[in-house]
Order: sequence, then C-alpha cells, then structure tokens
Amino acid sequence: MKRFVPLLALLFIAQAAPRLPLETDIRVLASDEMEGRGLGTKGIDRAADYLEKRMREIGLQPLFNGSYRQPFPVKIGVSAGANNSLEGVAREDWTPLGASSSGTFEGQIAFVGYGIDAPPLNYRDYDGVDLKGKVALMLRYEPQEKDEASPFDGRKPSRWSALRYKVLQARERGAVAVIFATGPLQDEPKDRIPALTNDGPESPAGIPVLQVKTSVASKWVGDLAKWQKDVDSDLKPRSRVLDVRIKGNVDVKPETVNTVNLAGVLPGSGDLAKEYLVVGAHYDHLGYGGEGSMKPNVHAIHHGADDNASGTAGVLAIAERLKTVNPSPSRTVVFLLFSAEERGLGGSGWFVNHSPIPMDKVVAMLNLDMIGALRDNKVTVFGTDSAPEWKSIIASAKSDLTLTETGDGYGPSDQTSFYAAHVPVLHLFTGAHERYHTPEDVADEINFAGADRVAMLTANIAEGLSEGLATPHYARLQKRHRVARGNTSGRMDPYRPDGSVRHRHRALLTAPAPQFEVCARLPRHLAVGALPNIW
Repeated sequence: MKRFVPLLALLFIAQAAPRLPLETDIRVLASDEMEGRGLGTKGIDRAADYLEKRMREIGLQPLFNGSYRQPFPVKIGVSAGANNSLEGVAREDWTPLGASSSGTFEGQIAFVGYGIDAPPLNYRDYDGVDLKGKVALMLRYEPQEKDEASPFDGRKPSRWSALRYKVLQARERGAVAVIFATGPLQDEPKDRIPALTNDGPESPAGIPVLQVKTSVASKWVGDLAKWQKDVDSDLKPRSRVLDVRIKGNVDVKPETVNTVNLAGVLPGSGDLAKEYLVVGAHYDHLGYGGEGSMKPNVHAIHHGADDNASGTAGVLAIAERLKTVNPSPSRTVVFLLFSAEERGLGGSGWFVNHSPIPMDKVVAMLNLDMIGALRDNKVTVFGTDSAPEWKSIIASAKSDLTLTETGDGYGPSDQTSFYAAHVPVLHLFTGAHERYHTPEDVADEINFAGADRVAMLTANIAEGLSEGLATPHYARLQKRHRVARGNTSGRMDPYRPDGSVRHRHRALLTAPAPQFEVCARLPRHLAVGALPNIW
C-alpha cells in the first residue's frame, strides 16, 4: 500500500493546483450550457451575461453610454415570398438575390456593362448614362478576368467586382432596381441562375435586386459575348439605355436575429488618452452546427473551445494584465468581444460602422482568434505588413515563441473590418486542426498554458502600444497575393494541411467603401455574393 502513497499525493496536488483564469473562462464558454454560442440560442445570451460579469470583475468601464453592450441585428437567412413576378420573364428564368429589398419597380432598362465606376483605372461604366428612374442591368464580375496583366488583376477579383458595391453604385445614381446577369464568357455553367441564399449579415440593399439567365439578358442587349470581347480588348465601356421597359415585384423575407457586441474600457491618461488601442476577439460560434460546420449533417453542440473561446478568454487575460499597469500618459484600451463573426464578421463590421469612438483615432487593433492549439511553440501573426513598424514592435515584446509573421490586414477574422477602415492590425493564431468547426472542439483539447503564453505575448505588445512607445502607421500593399478560383460548392476546407489559412468567406461587401477591398482576398465566386458562408 505504501508504494501508492506518492502517486495519490501527486494526484491530490494536481487536482488542487489552481487553474489559470483563462482556463476557467474557456471551460465556461465551451460548456454545454452555452449551446455552442450560436446566434439565436439562449446559450449565446448566457455567454454575453458571463462576459459582462467578467468585465465588471476586472474593473473595466462600459463603452456604450454606460452599458457594456452594443445591440445589433444580423440577417441570418432569406427566403422567397409568394409574390415574385417579372413581366415577360418566366419564373424559372430569374430569381431575387439575397441582398434584395422587397418592392415593386418599373422603368426603362439601362445596360451599364459591369456596373463598375473605377476612376483609378479610368474605367467608368456609368458615364453618359442617366440612371434616375431606370432599371440597371449589369453583368457580374469584371472585365479582362482571364488576363493576368489586367488592371482588374485578372482571375483575382478586385474590389470593383463586389455585388453589393455594384448595387450601391446604381442605387446612388437613382436606379429603381438592379438586374444582374452572368456574361457568356464567364467560367461557370451556362444559362443558369443562382439559388436564393443569404449574402451576409448586412441589411437589405434598399432596392429590388435580382438575376436573370444569360439568355434573357441577351434578348434585351443583343450579342453579349461580342460586347464582352470588345470591352476586354480596349477597356472602353459601352453602356447605353435600351428600348425596353420592365416591371416587376420582388418579395423576399429576411430572417434576422438580435445579438450584442461587448466592450470594456481601460481609460488612458494625459495627451494620449484620446487615442485608442483595440484588443478584440469574437465570442460567437456555430451553435448546433449546420451551415459552416465541417459535419453539416450532425446536429450537436459545436463547443468552439478553440474557435473562439480561447481568443475571448485571451482578451480577458490581457485586460487583467493591463489593469495592473498604470503608465502616465497612456492610450485608452478598448477590449472588444464580437458576436456574429461566423456570419460574415457581423459584429466587427457593425462596430466599425457604428463606433462610439472615432475610428481615425484607433492606432491599432490586436485580434485573437484560435489561440488554444499551440504546438511546437509555433504561432502565426497575420497582418505584419499592415504597418511597417509591426516587426520591431513584435520584436520588442521579447517572446520565446516561434513566430511566423506574414500578410497584410485582410484575412480570416475580425481584424479585416478594422484594416478596411485603415487601422493597422495583427491577428494571432496557433494553427488549424481536425476539430475545427466540429463538435469535437472541446475544452479538454485546449493547450491552456500555450493559450496563456499567446495572450501574454499580445499583452506585451498591447502594453507598449498603450504606453505610446510605438505607433504603427497604416500601410496598404501595392502588390497583392493571387487568389485562385475555388470550387463552387460553397463547402471547402479553409485551412491548408500545414495549418495555414487558405481563405475564409467573409461577406464584407457593403459600405464604407474601403471594406470592398476585402473582395480581393476571396475567390471570385465567393466575392460576388450569393453563396453560403463556409467559415
């Protein structure tokens, strides 16, 4: 019996060892009670309650007029109503699109080419066309998409190809509706229309938006293939008002849910107090699976321990660390926890567009997304090209982690919303794994000590920034990485086998204009909308 005493003692000591606060937070957020923190579940409301309580315990001040919460709506689905009609066009030859508003429209058709107004490229489809009161007919995609030397970047979609961007351009010029068609030269099945699917968390576009088959558009315009070839040859728009009138009614029913971002503030002091550092992470996940799951047919809690209870807990750990530091003067630090990230960066996009702090005073955004799978001491830091100062700032943090520093600010998580608003960003990430977006992403699989190390590295970076020891300056890369076309199934693994990010589908295709640039990071069939979220 005596031989077992040391073992029992060790077990007792191990059980009695105090947990890191980060571990407790992850285990709570990834518990069954939180129901996978899916939008529309009671679990995500419980998670918000817990996170607000933690912010109060840490001693952070509320950001939103005395509240820690920023409510906002999220469009999570769309369906066709019973009253859809398009005069002279069979119902099977057209469809409303996910961005559409409901309503009746009538007007003369103006063919505006690709619907692009790109002054920097000297390409302006709207020149010479008065759209007021007219129905804008336009092609999806953009010119010269098979020409790698094109100013539109060939097969890589430029920001000008975004569906919502095109709708906004037409709406601002007075169009009463927008009709899309796919040009005959595009690399996709001929004469088909897309399924009606949600295009992201944004609200409807404000006017009817629909798509007709190529054959229908050709009857109105004429030889579309020749038109595309002519424009590809000289990049001269050939827009014109057609001798065709059209009227119709679009009936779509968006499905929305309400959710909240949470934010606590560590106030600054002195002359730097009116400058802001944002440290953020998303706290939502997939709920019971379905769309976005790697096991879409399995109805089970997707706990999201790594994605992204780990990053959320990391933000709280950084807040606790910085609360003990009181430099003078210092920048104000905002600790932001976003909802609806899994629905197209909904929470961070909403915050940027409805920020209670001036976005031009945000000096940097540090994002933690999936920091709980540290292996071989390796951490990827995305966004280091978003400011020339990042490499020296990271070096000054003096981490013993092995860091891979890469990329501009566009990427697979909430930092994209801030970079699109011209804020320098970093995104820390410990790599992919087979549990990603499955019910198996549970707390017992988390490397808690590793996650804490990543959080403390981020805290070191944040401390230097908050003290004003360095100021990153926004940089936009002139040479962009190529992004090849993916398949059109809408279901693909966003990670490469080595754990690096292949891509994420993010539906940041709405105002403000800089956010359209995120389209350059997406395969073209995703960037132009109307496919399910695959992240």
